[in-house]
Amino acid sequence: MSDKNIILKEVKETLIDATKEKFIEAKEVTVEKLGDIKEKMKIAEIKAKKIFDDGNEFSEHQKEEMRDPEKNMAEVYRMKENEVSDMYHEV
Repeated sequence: MSDKNIILKEVKETLIDATKEKFIEAKEVTVEKLGDIKEKMKIAEIKAKKIFDDGNEFSEHQKEEMRDPEKNMAEVYRMKENEVSDMYHEV
């Protein structure tokens, strides 16, 4: 293998390693943000439950969202995973 090919291979490996590191960092940040979102959802759920218990009217859709916060969290997580995946593919 020529010196040029060896250098190109090393550059390629370096770029791949750097990309993997950035992907891991992005994933860690996403997990942190998801934790924050989940915490905010819990607070919102408590507030909504208080309002709901006080007899205020909600639409069926709003009631369903309050009953199943994990479903909503899964949707947020899937959207964030897609964003990170798109970032990875752009590199």
